[in-house]
Amino acid sequence: MIEEGKDVAEFLNQAGISALVLWYRTYPYRAPLMFLDCQRAIRYVRYYAKNFGINPNKIAIVGFSAGGNLVSVTNFIMRNQTIIIDDYQPDEIDKMDASVAGLAGVYPAVAIAEDKIIAAIGGKDIYNDPTKRQKFAENYDVFSHIQKGDAPLFLCAAMDDEVVPAHHLLRLTQIAQDRKIPVELHLFPYGGHGFGACLGEQIPQFYHDRSLVRQWKDLFVTWLNHLFEEK
Repeated sequence: MIEEGKDVAEFLNQAGISALVLWYRTYPYRAPLMFLDCQRAIRYVRYYAKNFGINPNKIAIVGFSAGGNLVSVTNFIMRNQTIIIDDYQPDEIDKMDASVAGLAGVYPAVAIAEDKIIAAIGGKDIYNDPTKRQKFAENYDVFSHIQKGDAPLFLCAAMDDEVVPAHHLLRLTQIAQDRKIPVELHLFPYGGHGFGACLGEQIPQFYHDRSLVRQWKDLFVTWLNHLFEEK
């Protein structure tokens, strides 16, 4: 949560952009709990927008790797529908709009059918059973849920990413273009997976040259400023 959370929020703050970091539930919790967390966070920020001194129409979300799956599913699949969770009592915040002005995915894990680790959000049985995993993935398949009129996208990754193949982002970009959704894609020749804000020390055996991929931060800030100018 440092490289992909606190450090990201800090460089956005330095660029004059307010940022909040979400700590959401993961394993052993199962879907859709984590999507409720994300949806609730958007609504919370909008509900308290005046207190935070922000424009409720200028809310965007960004997610990294599994967090990229989180923001994508929340935005493209859950949308504004009520997420039913046992014993959860909705309040005034849950009545707020959960839509966003823009969505960014940095090496986002959007292909659950091909990603066994992300499929773990469905539980151990889904993780271990390819057939159940495929059926589960169909309900959380971002590619088939994108609609015309959805929020603009910012996507970036490295071509040598061995965790989230770059072709997933190419497919997502093509679908967005087909649906007339503004999309900006940046693929760097190297940088690996998990580069985040490109500030922390790397584990030697997983070292990747980040000299090029660190540019994503400036590109992201430029994209956000342009996006918010239109609101």
